[in-house]
Amino acid sequence: MFRPLALAAAILLPLSSASAQSLTERLAADGLAATESRLASLSAPSPDDRFALGGVRFLRSIERALQLRYRYGISPDLDMLPVLRLPIPPNPAPETFDPAAIDRLFAEIEGDMAGAIAALDTIADDDDVGVIVDIGDLWLDIDGSGTAGPGESLPEIIGWTLGMPLNDTLPPPEIRFDTADAAWLSAYAHQITAWSHIVRALSPTAAITEVLASAAEFDRINSEVGGFAARDAQFGTFIDLAAIVLGAIEQRPHPAHSRAALDHLQQMTADNRVFWARVSAETDNDREWIPNDRQTSVLGLEFPAGTAQSWQAVLKEIELVLRGERLLPYWRLGDGAGLNLRAILEDPPEIDIIALIQGSALLPYVETGPLMSGEAFRRFDQLVQGQSVLFAIVLN
Repeated sequence: MFRPLALAAAILLPLSSASAQSLTERLAADGLAATESRLASLSAPSPDDRFALGGVRFLRSIERALQLRYRYGISPDLDMLPVLRLPIPPNPAPETFDPAAIDRLFAEIEGDMAGAIAALDTIADDDDVGVIVDIGDLWLDIDGSGTAGPGESLPEIIGWTLGMPLNDTLPPPEIRFDTADAAWLSAYAHQITAWSHIVRALSPTAAITEVLASAAEFDRINSEVGGFAARDAQFGTFIDLAAIVLGAIEQRPHPAHSRAALDHLQQMTADNRVFWARVSAETDNDREWIPNDRQTSVLGLEFPAGTAQSWQAVLKEIELVLRGERLLPYWRLGDGAGLNLRAILEDPPEIDIIALIQGSALLPYVETGPLMSGEAFRRFDQLVQGQSVLFAIVLN
């Protein structure tokens, strides 16, 4: 029962310290913020401590995102945004929403992830990391009370997400993260940072401000006349959300953010290469997270022989696209021509939905050359027997 919980929890946070049990006890008692302060103040942190600091900062970013969602009672309809999709307890008295909060949140995520990456990147190939995660000790201070409350333990959050009832007869498992996993977590931090830059490249603040102001005005008019708009009650939230999304998209993305997203995606693939090189050299088999062909994952997820080689072939194709050496297929083009994603991210176009669908906005990015085939991913999907989405989330 708890093995899938451990899988999802590990995606959110690997963390521990040189004295794993004392750290997880501190996490259970004090939470993430206090633990981060303690780890950051160490004068001579060990490799385990540096890994722990990176992990705490990673999860602290998730915690702060959910705190913001709780503070304003942000609708779960925003689950298309990274980080904000996790379930939270309801806030009985949310504050009035600040339209700039989304931009501010993702700026904070970038800062948090930069701190996590800075700690993780100090871990070298010859460092001996052995970091144990006790899933049952982890909780997110979603309501900001400073104590763990209902709905704030990581097993509760992840169990709800997966649609799984908790089973007290099975204790949450322990996972031992090692030197290789520092590169894996750094890769994940780069990926989340890239998505944060994409959100900020399409700053939604103006669109949110306009939509909320118009919705409030309609509510004011209905209140004055004593009217009730049944269709608004049924569809209004969905229409408002769609208007925010379209209003944010239809602009020129900020080039500094789109270029930063490109850079972090490339660093993500580079860290993945480091991870797989380290994993292949491992000889132990101790509560492994992602194993090599001689190891077993503690998560209960079967990694077929050849997973490392097959996934690295997928990474190679992604790297070629990010370098502009493979083009994206486009519906108006046949073999031999496609879209240069690198060029799009380096100099993004003014976005017009109709022009994007028809293609005129994308003509400047059309080039001739070899296309991304997708063959590597199809072979990977066959290897993992159709579970490619799950494995892609785990392997990053």
